[in-house]
Formats: sequence, C-alpha cells, structure tokens
Amino acid sequence: MSASYNPPSAPSDPGAVNSGSRRTFQVDMDAVIAQNAPSPMQQRALARSGANQASQDVLQSSFHSLTYEDVSPTEGDDSSHHHVLPMNGGPNSGAKAFFMSMVPRTTRGPGGQTYVYCGNPKRFWRCVMMMVAVTAVIFTVTHFSTKHVAARKNNNDGAAAGGDIVEVPPTPPQEPIIHDKPNPPIFLDDDEGKEEEDAQEPDDATPEEEEATAAEEDVEEEEAPTDDEEDAEEGEEEETDYYAVDDDGAAADDDEGYDDDGAADEDGYEEDDDAAGEDDEVDECSTFEATTQNVDPYLQCYCNDGAGFTNAWTQAVLETHSKIAASMPDVLPELTEGLMANSCHPQNMALFWMARDMTLNADESEVDFEDQARLVQRFILAYLYGNWGGDFWNYFEGWLEEGSNECDWGGIECNDVNQVTSISLGENNMYGPIPSQLGHLEGLITLELANNGLSGEIPDEFFLLTNLVKLDLNHNALSGDLPEDIALLTSLKTLAIKSNNFTGPIPTKWNGDAFQELLVLHMEDNDVEGNLPSELFGIQSLTSLSLSDNFGLQGEIPVEVDFLQQLEELSLHHMSLTGTLPGAIGLIKSLGRLRLDANQFRGTIPPIYGDLTALTYFAAEGNYLTGNIPTEFGFLSKMELMTLSGNEGMEGIIPTELARMTNLVSAHMSDLPNLRGSIPFCIEGFEPDFLVVDCSPQITCDCCTSQDNSDCDYS
Repeated sequence: MSASYNPPSAPSDPGAVNSGSRRTFQVDMDAVIAQNAPSPMQQRALARSGANQASQDVLQSSFHSLTYEDVSPTEGDDSSHHHVLPMNGGPNSGAKAFFMSMVPRTTRGPGGQTYVYCGNPKRFWRCVMMMVAVTAVIFTVTHFSTKHVAARKNNNDGAAAGGDIVEVPPTPPQEPIIHDKPNPPIFLDDDEGKEEEDAQEPDDATPEEEEATAAEEDVEEEEAPTDDEEDAEEGEEEETDYYAVDDDGAAADDDEGYDDDGAADEDGYEEDDDAAGEDDEVDECSTFEATTQNVDPYLQCYCNDGAGFTNAWTQAVLETHSKIAASMPDVLPELTEGLMANSCHPQNMALFWMARDMTLNADESEVDFEDQARLVQRFILAYLYGNWGGDFWNYFEGWLEEGSNECDWGGIECNDVNQVTSISLGENNMYGPIPSQLGHLEGLITLELANNGLSGEIPDEFFLLTNLVKLDLNHNALSGDLPEDIALLTSLKTLAIKSNNFTGPIPTKWNGDAFQELLVLHMEDNDVEGNLPSELFGIQSLTSLSLSDNFGLQGEIPVEVDFLQQLEELSLHHMSLTGTLPGAIGLIKSLGRLRLDANQFRGTIPPIYGDLTALTYFAAEGNYLTGNIPTEFGFLSKMELMTLSGNEGMEGIIPTELARMTNLVSAHMSDLPNLRGSIPFCIEGFEPDFLVVDCSPQITCDCCTSQDNSDCDYS
C-alpha cells in the first residue's frame, strides 16, 4: 500500500516526480503503519481504511514532520521510496494534545539520527515562540533571584553587626584660614543628595514602617535595569556630568565647554572628544579633599569656576604671601585697592602660587626675597598665565610646575643671569587685556604675541620696555588710538601691529628721531585715518613699510618718500590715496615690491619707474591711471608679477620691450579697452604661467587660444 504526499518544502531528490511547482513522493504506507500504530489492532484498522484514507491519516497525524530519509528501492521498482520519521503516540486530540503539539520533541531515524521537531507542523512557529518565551522567563527569574538574595544577605549582615543601616554624613570641611566671603555653593548629584536625606532619617521606625520599606525595596529591585542597561545609563551620565563631585561631597565645577544654558560649545565638544579617548584620565578636581591645605590656587579656582579659594592655607604660606606682596607694591595695584583675600583674581592666584611654591619647595627653590627682580618677573609670568587663560592655552609646557625655573617655561628665554629676555607665545589661544605689570620686565627684548585674542588698549606702563627690539602684536583685537608713546621704544627694529582695531591718525612722533633703528613697520588692516605724515618717511632705516587696508588713510604720498633709500617693500594698497604717482619712488633703487593698487591715483605711470631694476612685484590696478605703458618697463627684467588691470584710461601700443621680462610668472592686463598691439610675453620658452588679458581685434594674443574678448588664462 502506498500514499502520495506533497511536502511544503523538500530537499532536492533525484527520485522525485515533478508535479507543477511541488514534488510528489511515493510513501510506503505499510512501513508507516507498522512503525507508527502502537498495537496490532490499530495496525489492522489502519490497513483496512484503504490507501486513500491511510494517506489522509498520514497527512493529518501529528507524527508527521518535515524530515524524511530515502529508503533503498526494491528490486525492479524504479520509484524512490521515502521513510517518514516515527513519533511516540497517536494522533493529537483535546487540550492535552493541543499543548503537547507546542512542546518540542526528539526522535531518532532509521540511521540513528536524532531530530528535534514540533509535534504538529501547523503549530510550528507557535512552538518556536513557546521555546523563546520559556527561555526568557527562566533567565529573568534566575538573574533577579540571585541579586535579591545577595541584597538581602548584605542587609542581614549589616543589621546583625550593628542594627539599622544608616549612612553617616560626611565630616564638614575645616574652615579656611583666609575667608572674607562665604564659600561657594556645593553642588551634589541627585542620588547623593537622596542618600544624605536617607541618612538623616530617625532610627526608631515601627515594625509596620520597616515592612513597608522592605516591600518598596523589593519593588525597586525587581524594577532595576539589567547590567547592560546600567552600563548604558552610566555611559550617558559620564557624558553629561557637568559637576564632578569628590568623595566628601564637595562639588568641583566642571562645566567647561558649556554655555549658561548648558549647551555644549565648540571648545567643549573638542575637549569631550579628547577626554573620550582617554579612559584612564584622572579628574584633577577629585585629587584633593575639602580639608586639604595648600592646594594649588589655579587648580582651586579652575575647579570652583573662579568663585574663590575653597581650601585653607597654612600659616607659613600666609606669611610668605604677605612678605612677597610687601616686597613689590608698585607691581600690585589691584591688591592695594582692597582685593579679597580668597579672590580668584589672576594677581591673587599668582601671589599664592609663589608663596606656596616657595614654602613647600624651600630647599629646591632658586628664588629668595633678596632677589627682588627675580620675584617680580616670576610673579608677572604667573600673572600672565592666569590673566590670559593659561589653562586653555595650546601649549604651556613647564608653566607653574613646582620648583621650576621660569626660564624653562615654554616660550620664555632668559639671559645668563636668569633675566627674561624673550616671550614668544604666538597662536596660543590667549585672551584678555595686556596687563600693566608687563612693563616691569625691564630686560625684555622680544615680545611675540601674534594670532591670539588680546584686547583693549595698550597700557602706559608698557612703554617702559625701552630695551624691546621686536614687538609683534599682529592679528589680535587691540583697540584705541595708535599710541604715540610707542616712540619711546627707541630700540625697536620690528613693529608689527597689523590686523587689529587701532584707530586715529598716525602720530607725528613716529619719526626718524624716535626710530633710528626701525626696519619693519607693519600696521595694515586697522581703522587708521587721516593723511600720511611726512615725518613717517623720515625713518630712513626702514626696509619694509606697509600701511595697506586702512581705508581712512587719504591724501597724497609725501615727496619725502625718497628718503627711504633702504626700502625694499612699500605696500600702500586698498586705501584712499589720491593725486599722482610720485616720481620720487623711482629713486629708491632697493625697492623690490611696490603695491599701489586699489586707490584713486590719476595721471600716468612715471617712466622713472623703469629704473627700479630690483623690482619683482608691481601692482597699480584699480586706479584711474591714463597714458601709455612706459617703454622703460622693458628694463625690469626681474619682474615676476605685474598688474595694470582696471585703468580704463590707459592707451597706446603695448611696448614690445616688455618681452624682456623673461622671469614673468603672472601678468594682469584686462579691462584696458584702449590698448593696441600684440601681447609681447608670448615668447616660446618664456611664456608666463598665468596671463589675464582681453583679447580683442585691437590686441593680438599669440599665446592665447581665443580671440573673442574673453580672458586669456594661459598656463
């Protein structure tokens, strides 16, 4: 007896017969009946039911599964037979059978294979869900039961040791010796504040209250998050922890990188990214307790957001502090104005840092009270650190290290007697005004503070630095009128104050009598106004003079310009200068760069400019010049860049002598509609790298690819 069966999904079988999109297999029903009917009576009844009924019983019986094995065909039979795997029990029926159909089962095939299957294929996915649910329940119950038992054990142990468990509030910190204003508020995390409230509850609770408390603890423990959730929450708390709280409950304000609304600013994000990459980084604010004495004043103010010192000083430090302050009254104007003793004013931090360092490192310190000059310069440098935000500098190697020599701090240089001669702290993220104390560094020769955020006016005391040779304050936010007292710095060789906010006219005191050694004067990109004083061109030592990008400077170039016989660079572009180009400039034979573009000059280009044989850069575009291009320009064989564009009044034939400019790299001759002739730069082997010229019927461009009035960008 045999029956046909079309499985929902069957593995590929060479003996299968295709039936549409499904495969039909011949099942040996006698073998099925013999293997699955539990008694001979059932076997006979199943056999009498006939092949069709037997096939239907097989399809509906709960012993059927999706797995089967090939049975070797009998001799002379071409069809492949398949052996349906047996099950224990008969057909499913009733509630018990319904439940059993969802319980996973195991069986063994004729070859000894072990199979895990669901009893009824129609409830296969319900069975799988049952297995997942049971597994989850077992894991959850086991996990929380273990934690609950451990928590109970800890409470019982604590109660057995000393009754009710009550957290002892932290010991209040010792009152600082120097405090003339209250301590700043203490910030606590919500959890810690709750723990302190719990610790202050009375111990004489009734049995009913104890039972209610225990029930609440059980509920909280059951609702406790899993380990993975706890780790995720801890990670989020670490990223948004604005206040670092030490072991004593004292909060260290750590909201750096956040604005008043708590939103992260750009600097904060950068610092958070750096901190995230350093898992082992230690919070400095948690390295000391509220009762610790003589904590670094800069660290105290950093951790307390500048609200004042929070820790006490020993008597020895206080005495040293007073002695240092009394030794240099002229350097401490704020102290005499009633500065609070625990103030985080940069001056006060510097004094306490010196007192602390001299007290704690008395055996190693090279500074004593007899060397007042050394005390003054050490104080001034420490003051600069606090005044210009040293904690946020780009580099501060060695600064304020205990027992260190200030001459070893980054950017500081000294002479043989430990006198500071150079401060080079450019591009160091420094902000704030220039303090008057800086003027007391009498030995200072070089001061480079470019590319920072220094602001305000230059103080009068600054002009006491009469030994200063180089002053570089470029690219800051300094303001006020150009100080005429800079003329007191008679040793200056470099005065660079470009890209600031200086206003007013150029002082007439800036002349040859004051600056007899000045080589470089750069003051472009400010808001200076007025006429160019003739006294300025009396500084005959100048080699570079740049007044550009001061749109308020106007008038004509003084004829005294030819006094600057050592001048190599004259930059007067993007101003409001008028008049004609002075021929006197052609007498400065050393001139290599001459920029007169973007002004209001009129007239012709003086032919005497052809005598500037050292000239490599000549710019006169954007004016109202007229006339011809001087043929004398053919003598400027060193010329590398020449711009004449935008002078629509220029006319005539382009001089062929310009072909001698064999070093030309770039030439701009556009917007010159009245010029005629051919571009002379197109000499094979000597073409410029970049050529901008209007090619028109009047101008022949042999080295250009177009003749349609378009710019010829030749490269």
